[in-house]
Amino acid sequence: LQGMATFAGLSAKVCPADSRARINCGFPGITAKECEKKGCCFRSHPAGVPWCFYHQPCGHCTFSKGK
Repeated sequence: LQGMATFAGLSAKVCPADSRARINCGFPGITAKECEKKGCCFRSHPAGVPWCFYHQPCGHCTFSKGK
């Protein structure tokens, strides 16, 4: 898994690195901005998989205090 870990209650969410693990969160032709407004991940590659997709829970993420 990769992506920015963020607090969501007591759990974290990340964007899945494996394109086969993507669960569609958008619609054909959705833009990155529209997708991110829905709170989802956006990656315009590879072809044949959802480009706008849901985060996955991350039970092993660690957090550091931001600047």
